Amino acid sequence: MLTTNRRLRTIFIALAGMDAVVSAVGLLLLFRLRLLWLDGAPPAIEPFRLVLGMWVGLLALILAVDLLTRSRLSDRSYRLTLLALVLVTGVVLARGLSGATGVFDFGWLVETAVATVNFQRGLHPGTFGLILAFYLWWRASVLTDRDVAFFGIGLSFRLGLLLLIGGAGWLAFRNRDLIDTAIWLLALYLALGLTAVALARSDEKAVGASGSAGSALSFGRLMQLQLVVFVIVGLSVWIGVGYSPADMRATLALLDPLWSVFRFLGQYVFIGLVYVLEIVVSWLFALIAPLLAGIDLAAALEGIAGQFPVEQQTEALQEGDPWPYAALLLAVLRATVVTAAIVLGLLLLYIFFVRRQRHVANDESELTDTASADLNANALRRGLDRLRRWADLVRQYGLGAQLLDAITVENIYANLVRLARQKGHPRRAAQPPDEYLPALILAFPGNNTALERITNAYMRVHYGDHPVSGDELRVLREDYDHLRQEKTTKE
Repeated sequence: MLTTNRRLRTIFIALAGMDAVVSAVGLLLLFRLRLLWLDGAPPAIEPFRLVLGMWVGLLALILAVDLLTRSRLSDRSYRLTLLALVLVTGVVLARGLSGATGVFDFGWLVETAVATVNFQRGLHPGTFGLILAFYLWWRASVLTDRDVAFFGIGLSFRLGLLLLIGGAGWLAFRNRDLIDTAIWLLALYLALGLTAVALARSDEKAVGASGSAGSALSFGRLMQLQLVVFVIVGLSVWIGVGYSPADMRATLALLDPLWSVFRFLGQYVFIGLVYVLEIVVSWLFALIAPLLAGIDLAAALEGIAGQFPVEQQTEALQEGDPWPYAALLLAVLRATVVTAAIVLGLLLLYIFFVRRQRHVANDESELTDTASADLNANALRRGLDRLRRWADLVRQYGLGAQLLDAITVENIYANLVRLARQKGHPRRAAQPPDEYLPALILAFPGNNTALERITNAYMRVHYGDHPVSGDELRVLREDYDHLRQEKTTKE
């Protein structure tokens, strides 16, 4: 996560920022519901300070979880420390939002307690601080358990973008003074999302490539990526903000000299095309002239002309058309134009369908993840599966330490499978853990004992109702930390 290599650290920083932007928009909408708050007074927080605060808060919590995971604390100490951090975060946010000023001013604590008990009267800022603390910890746990593969990050980016467009659009519609704020929040989300998606894609492409540096990301490359993202998002914001009739007319007026050049060149290009067409028609006429040598064209044309009314013949004679082959030439010209249009249409069909189909097939083969995108890749389905699995664990182990140990073992194995997939050894759908063990050994050579220990513990927890002890769990964590650090060192 934040203590690993530069690429993963940048991805997690971007993901935390994306989460902060979407959450901030939701909170801004919540602040506008004055009936929800006690005395109709929601916390007064400037939007960008809210985003920055949630972003920094999420990063701090992710770092805390990362450091706790890497520590050698016992299971009991680990849980007590985590519980203490959650409580301290809630107290700090509740005190800050309550508006307490003095160091020894504990009136906010009494007000928060009373307002929390009497929640039907409205939401107190201190109570909201407690809720916000639990929300931040929940989001931090979700982010630390994230699969940073390209498919997962791309799906989260699209889902967050839809939520942000809907939330920011409604916020700007209901509050005209926040239109610019909504635009800049959207720009910030796009910049962070493009950074995360680009890094995940390059990381996925680098895995298994010969001569690749893997997840190593030089500072220069990172700056190049940020420059490209800044240019793309900056141009998008500039075009979006400047999209008005007056600005568009002013922009087009700057291109008047260019239109004059195009008009001048267009005239000569048209004259040149007419000259070329005249040569082609003359060549076609010389080509078919021998074929018409034995045909009395004058008599044929008189017969054709006799089919028209006398008024049209008189009209044609009065116009003084001296060339008797004008009708034939016009017919040849029409046939040439129609033939050229047909050939051009077929050529366009070939370019836009046949070659495009081949190009799309190549793109799809590149975008295919190492794990097949079946129903399990659906976010809603994955969430339901996880809830179903947790319900099974609760039924097997009850609510207690054994349940937390079982969930920890399953998370360790899931993260191990993710690391192996990034190294080019994915687990097939419905593949038993014991059959997948040889692939894990190939992904982490020289760690057979640790891999067998993690696999056996996972099978005990997942397929049976045999819990793991505290000492076993501590050893499993050490095994997983060793494997993860080994992968990071090699990359």
